[in-house]
Amino acid sequence: MNSDKQGRAMCACGSSGAAPGAEPAAAAPQCKCRTAPRAPSPAQNITAAIAAADLTGTGFLRLRSFAASNAQPVPDVIVTISQRSGTGIPDKTVTTGPEALSDDVAIACPPRSYSLDENNRTVLPYAVVDVTAEHEGYDPVHVAGVQVFDGEVSLLELLMIPVEEDETAAYTVRSLPEDFDIPTHKLFEGGESSGPTPLSACRPRILDQPIIPEKITVHLGRPSANVQNVTVSFRDYIKNVASSEVYPTWAGSTNPTIPGL
Repeated sequence: MNSDKQGRAMCACGSSGAAPGAEPAAAAPQCKCRTAPRAPSPAQNITAAIAAADLTGTGFLRLRSFAASNAQPVPDVIVTISQRSGTGIPDKTVTTGPEALSDDVAIACPPRSYSLDENNRTVLPYAVVDVTAEHEGYDPVHVAGVQVFDGEVSLLELLMIPVEEDETAAYTVRSLPEDFDIPTHKLFEGGESSGPTPLSACRPRILDQPIIPEKITVHLGRPSANVQNVTVSFRDYIKNVASSEVYPTWAGSTNPTIPGL
């Protein structure tokens, strides 16, 4: 709290009260900080959008577990599935079984009509679940914000990281869970696309036939950000990009198709 030249207390918004020792004015201006409504936070918006949905649809979640060290299947991983707060739906516990692939788990979710309405910005068009995976000898994995759409199967691949044992220690110290947080879908969030606008100076070339790379290097942030570059499978990359830009409920004619994938 600052003061103006007359010694009156002045709020950060610029409104001021009575000077010290002076009688308060009959109609003192109200502080703008107290009268102006605060915009809801993104978390509050999403919570409200989840609460507004009627969960009369059914989607499915399929879980696959494999080791991060060698990509070998990790069978019988115990998975807890929690639907986001406000839905009142109890948690579900399943396993990935001997094949490291679970049966499809039914998830209550909003009707697909919400995802087909391009003007919908009030009701989240998919169910949001949090997943925790545990297996002896591996660090627990927690994935928040998994999206499940009505009539669609969402495949969640669980990357299990082996516990590192210290031969000099009398016991193994299990690390904190590997946390992954999936953000709100760009189509519902609105605003800019998840990627930067192409430079106007770029001159496109038309090739005789499409060239699909096996690997692609991805910069984990905005172009100017000082973050890591990683090399990943192009197939995995393009599937992740597509699922972040369009809804899986859209008709096949509007979904991007990549030859050879």
